[in-house]
Amino acid sequence: MATSMWKTSVLLGQKLPRFLRLSAICRLSSSADTALETSQVEYPPIGPTGNELSYITRMESIKNAATVPDMIYLLNKKQCWNYQLKPQCFHPNFLPIYKHATKTHIVEGLPNYVANFVNSDSVGQVAANVKDSVQNFALGEMMYDYRHRTCNKDIFNQPLNKSKGFVDNMINHFLLTEIGQSPHVVSGEFDHDVEVNSFWDREDTRYQYTGTPLFLLRTREPLQEFTSKDSELSVGDVESYPYKPQWYSIFKQHHNSKCFPGLKYGNPINYGHTQVHVYQSDKEKMLDAGGQPYIDEHVLGQGLMTSFGWMTGMSMYNKHYWDDDLTRPMTCNTIVTDGQNFSFFCYQLNTIALHSRVSETNQLRNVCWYTKDAQLYEKLTEDGEVVNFNVDVLKTVIGMLMMPPGMNMLEAEEKPAQNELEES
Repeated sequence: MATSMWKTSVLLGQKLPRFLRLSAICRLSSSADTALETSQVEYPPIGPTGNELSYITRMESIKNAATVPDMIYLLNKKQCWNYQLKPQCFHPNFLPIYKHATKTHIVEGLPNYVANFVNSDSVGQVAANVKDSVQNFALGEMMYDYRHRTCNKDIFNQPLNKSKGFVDNMINHFLLTEIGQSPHVVSGEFDHDVEVNSFWDREDTRYQYTGTPLFLLRTREPLQEFTSKDSELSVGDVESYPYKPQWYSIFKQHHNSKCFPGLKYGNPINYGHTQVHVYQSDKEKMLDAGGQPYIDEHVLGQGLMTSFGWMTGMSMYNKHYWDDDLTRPMTCNTIVTDGQNFSFFCYQLNTIALHSRVSETNQLRNVCWYTKDAQLYEKLTEDGEVVNFNVDVLKTVIGMLMMPPGMNMLEAEEKPAQNELEES
């Protein structure tokens, strides 16, 4: 107020009392000095916001959890929106969102070690011994079993039921042969028709996976990595998916996330080896709807999604999650079949650190090797003949089940580079 009075008096040519003039001058000089000092101040960097600080504190408490059940409880005790990812999505061109959600790079062809082992003499001898039995199972289930021809056609006369019956008989027979005498199979465990659940955060989105494999083979020792964690296949990024999941008919539910990789915690046989999934759709209808590329995309998506979902659950049972990444890769084999056509997958989980807080500095990506659909046989005749039975497909099934864990696959002789499907 004194300053304004002084300015007014000067303009009007009036004199102010001495104490008011001195006070106004001091205030004007002090304000000028303050402005000069303010322009030279260096402020500290802006710290995390309240939500970020809360997230960091929560992740630290989860990382310090005493046991795996405590860690999983802290991760899923708060209900949130979970986008439900199934083994199959029936929309065309859905594969990019599966690749983005799992950060997976796709490579056509099997890894070198797997291809060499499948073509070994020991696997070929076992395939020759079980070939006739497999043909009889195919004829019995697909041609002569009348439980698929009952009056309830809509329930029993489905390709899914026929495929399950054939694969059931085939795998159960394998366990009575040299395959069942393999050390890792004797000391391991087979799960039949079990539900598998896992969840993870990709950037700021929570995904929930639910699948039902027909068979799971678990072992006491893990399979070694198919490729080095520092190789060109394991390092890089995948193509981002700019759209929200709900725009692609991936529905969300508000519930507690679930993690169950097919076994209860505490089981010492807690490493995934091989899983068998039955294709859940009628391929003849899909062939009429979109042709063979439509089928190939869905089979590839099912193999990718089921492999990642199983390995993510297994990684949590080994006390890893998206803020405490894997120390070594986890690998598994996956077989997808409809009883006649077989596709084979080898998956290497290099990282689950996919949250936006850590994904920008994480250069690792997961890798999925695959083979396209191959027919086990061309057709079955009413005379009991199996036309064009493909022994190579049978050898691949047997080779994946017999593959011993605990071996260094990277010592296998390097071959020319794999034929990559894409560089994303």
